[in-house]
Amino acid sequence: MEASSWLLRLADQSEPVAYAGMLVPCMIGLWRWSQLPASLRALTGLAGFMALHFGLLKLAGYLWRENMIVGHLSGVGETIFYLLAFRHALRLSAHWFYSLLVAFLLFAALDSFVLEGFGQLNSYTLALESFLGISFALLYFEQELHKPAIRPILERPFTVACIGIILYLAGTIMVYSLSNHFVATNDSVGNTLLYSVNNIMLFVLSGFLTQSFLLSKLPAGQPTRC
Repeated sequence: MEASSWLLRLADQSEPVAYAGMLVPCMIGLWRWSQLPASLRALTGLAGFMALHFGLLKLAGYLWRENMIVGHLSGVGETIFYLLAFRHALRLSAHWFYSLLVAFLLFAALDSFVLEGFGQLNSYTLALESFLGISFALLYFEQELHKPAIRPILERPFTVACIGIILYLAGTIMVYSLSNHFVATNDSVGNTLLYSVNNIMLFVLSGFLTQSFLLSKLPAGQPTRC
């Protein structure tokens, strides 16, 4: 695949900016921690994890010239934070939460060690992450539609966060599905351009998470676990 040099530079340089941008909702979430319910606190952790993981990915590549093992932790860590957030938002029982978490971790291990190995991205795990995140977000929307309209739906903090999650996961599932093809064909240009889509979706997610944290304001005496 051929592309203009300026476009490749832009795509390559936008990646650290996009991941550093995840520190914005993370810092705002920490600043407003006392006003966040447990579901949004988990998403604060998600934003911090994504920025930290990118740093570790680059560090591993610099030190060992190989970072695929660290790369496999991306989908695993992100999914854990999604599950924690939706456990509180949907009030899942401990039994269902831990059963789902263990099942996911077992599948992720099977994918990394058996199905795809560490020579390429764990695309099956990433696809499952997208499926779980989008499915739970839609379940949350359905739950919200049956609540009394105390606040407009787009002013409800976790609803705003769910919109960002759906857009991000729907946009990046194509990236992770096609990435292994570019790795196998040693097409670094195609891979760089493909990941520019991921960078754009990171900016989208960062914006929606930031807005959701700013909207959150717990009433006096309300427990944070909701």
